[in-house]
Amino acid sequence: MPLINVSYASIQSDEKKAELIAELTRAYGRVMGAKESSVWVILNEVPRTDWGVGGQTLDGLDAAADTHRKDARIEVRQARKEDLRTLAAIEAECFPAAEAASESDLRARFEIFGEHFWVLEADGEIVAFIDGLVTDSPVVFDDLYQNPASHTRHGAYQTVFGINTRPVYRGRGYASALIEQLIDQAREQGRSGVILTCKKELIGFYEKQGFELDGVSESTHGGEIWHDMTLHLN
Repeated sequence: MPLINVSYASIQSDEKKAELIAELTRAYGRVMGAKESSVWVILNEVPRTDWGVGGQTLDGLDAAADTHRKDARIEVRQARKEDLRTLAAIEAECFPAAEAASESDLRARFEIFGEHFWVLEADGEIVAFIDGLVTDSPVVFDDLYQNPASHTRHGAYQTVFGINTRPVYRGRGYASALIEQLIDQAREQGRSGVILTCKKELIGFYEKQGFELDGVSESTHGGEIWHDMTLHLN
């Protein structure tokens, strides 16, 4: 009887826990060749006051991070060519290998639509970035990721290829700041809207930014299920 024991420092909804149990069970059965009916899963939700790292509780580390966040000097600016190696490293931290753009991918994109690359610096360090080409298509399709030449300078829609924030800097509003910057740029350039695809768990986040859910995307990027979303500008 295989037993999967998972501990995490957060409180999740019953729906998310059921989904996690189902995914873990399927993955174990597929990889290990076991019957799913034989797999046991135990989830342990641990309060952040009861989980320690490096001699400090996660709750204490959260408080320290909040203090640093309030004091950090934040700047959003357009990316420069010399930033690309750092951006590739951040991309690799944020996405699975099947979905992440390589440094050469980012360089190819930057050469064609570099003005649509924005970075966020915290105390002078790049910790997040956003990029996306412009197209006349009202939805993001897979070929756009692979073919930077698909960029249409005067197209109707600004795409979001990815919003990448280093994991240790998440939850500080940095992704929202970058989205706002790209939306402002699209509005100034007279675009009809901003479009993106995202996974199910991020739909709520983008809805808070003003995006509307259009439905399940035809994209199969990275072998995942994606959802089309649009923010209409006019």
